[in-house]
Amino acid sequence: SPVRLVSFGGTGTLTVYRNPADDHVIIKSSGLLPASIHIYDALGQQLDGMIRVEQLSPQQLKIQLYRLTPGMYIIKVNNHVIKVIKK
Repeated sequence: SPVRLVSFGGTGTLTVYRNPADDHVIIKSSGLLPASIHIYDALGQQLDGMIRVEQLSPQQLKIQLYRLTPGMYIIKVNNHVIKVIKK
């Protein structure tokens, strides 16, 4: 699946893969990952309780999406936005 890079304007880059996703996405960072992660549906409803975030390393997170229905979701990492499609 496509790999998507998100630039942090000089503070690093995020790599998001398995997008579109079946049950999870991996987020890798060129630096330490921030602690603030939220997910929203296409209507803007916050769904943090519907996901599980697993820290694989200081630079890598696995976000479980299996409880979500198919559709588009927004993952917000601090103030940076990533669009994810759940199959």
